[in-house]
Amino acid sequence: MDKIISDRINILKAIAISYVVIGHMDIWNNTLFPPYSFHIGLFFFISGMLFKEKYINNVYEYLKRRIKSLLVPYYLYFAIYGLITYLVFLISGKWWGYSFNLKTILFAPFLNGHQLDFMCPLWFVPQLFITLITFLFLQRSLKDKNTIIKSWIYIGLCILSTVIAKIYEPHSVLLVMIRTMFSLFFVYLGNLYISNINKINPFSTKIAGFVFTFQMLLWLYAGCKFGSLDYILVWGIFNGNILLPIVTSITGIWFCLFLVNLIYDYIKDIKFIKLIGENTYHIMANHLFIMWIITRILMRIYPAPLGGEGVGMYAFHNLEYHWFLYYLISVSISVFIGIAIKKLKRIILSFLY
Repeated sequence: MDKIISDRINILKAIAISYVVIGHMDIWNNTLFPPYSFHIGLFFFISGMLFKEKYINNVYEYLKRRIKSLLVPYYLYFAIYGLITYLVFLISGKWWGYSFNLKTILFAPFLNGHQLDFMCPLWFVPQLFITLITFLFLQRSLKDKNTIIKSWIYIGLCILSTVIAKIYEPHSVLLVMIRTMFSLFFVYLGNLYISNINKINPFSTKIAGFVFTFQMLLWLYAGCKFGSLDYILVWGIFNGNILLPIVTSITGIWFCLFLVNLIYDYIKDIKFIKLIGENTYHIMANHLFIMWIITRILMRIYPAPLGGEGVGMYAFHNLEYHWFLYYLISVSISVFIGIAIKKLKRIILSFLY
């Protein structure tokens, strides 16, 4: 992959994970492109950009790589946060998550991923694994079809997911099916985009004017009728909308691509942004727990009303003034953890080989 394209994808990853962190603080949710209207779709889009066509004919190799890159670190974090949850329980008497049993360990990560509150943002990882493996097999079965037919199949699956979610209450296996059908389209879209990146220019003045105007109309319409453009993919909640979550995901993804195109020359050499993009997994895994710790430290320094639900995982201390503190500290520490883990891995491998 071209280095410039690779660097742009890395910046796009940094933007995506920043939207996740900011989204969990429940700020910027009334902006023109609110985080929960597209940010999970953006991550699937990026995964599609990184998908290599060579794996279509090598299922075993792709499966091995995805287990190694997604599931192995997931279960390592699960073990670590299981221990942390137990230690917090000994200190406070509160158990943050499901009780430990076979279902919690083997099945809950793939059903909803919220078995441990401190690492619940990592619900995305098992779902990404399921989506990417499904995408691989779909691409294999559709490899002789032209782009138009494949596009309509993925669009159809995406629409069908929101229709099912409107008719039935998503839970268990049905929830996984809905999330998979919805996310497959955005993996395909990312793969289609990267394959044609040198043939199209979606950032012209006319296109930008149309997208911003269209998004404003969506924002006004949804604001009046539904209160927001948000949807919650983790629970399959689309607020009864069929096309709106798909459309806002596309416009939100376009906005982030547009943003990268706009600022790339100015930030391409900023090391911290590069490190954020390279450590999205660790930021996703750790930021909520770090924010929880920050809240408790601030509560001890001086009392102030908490935002969010009581003193739960999404309760924050005076966010009007502290939101950037939460963001900077949680992202910085998570990046440091990611760097430390990579160095430790290299040291271990050097001893083994």
